[in-house]
Amino acid sequence: MKHLIVSIFSLLCLCTACDKMPQNGALDGQWQLLQVTSLSDQSAQDVKADMVYLRFSLDLMEIYTPRTMLNGKTNSTMAHFRYEGNTLAITDLYIHYRDKDTPLTMPLPEAVQRIGLREVPQTFTITTLTSDRLILQDSKVSLTFRKF
Repeated sequence: MKHLIVSIFSLLCLCTACDKMPQNGALDGQWQLLQVTSLSDQSAQDVKADMVYLRFSLDLMEIYTPRTMLNGKTNSTMAHFRYEGNTLAITDLYIHYRDKDTPLTMPLPEAVQRIGLREVPQTFTITTLTSDRLILQDSKVSLTFRKF
């Protein structure tokens, strides 16, 4: 009986110990940008070799590029986002430094615009979200990702 009580207590402690559990379902995790498609002329640009990754956790999104500096300063650009139903709204962008974050203001750097982020805030419709595929679309571009 004593072991049963200890086991139940331990299980309860484990269940309540961490209040920062994933809250975005299949969206949480790291996604690699594969393709940017212009909706005006349906031209698709393969960007897999650029190694652009989006990392979603809680209400933060990190845009990480090991090869280039999208924001002109660092390899990491942070954003706050809202995920509701089939909508992803990026509300602000920041240059991420170790000791502080600096807001990215309009106009956004050209490298950021090339991956489909033209303005903040910017809202995308999630046309596909599975365990291994994500497609975001707004009025001008469609962005295709794979879970990485």
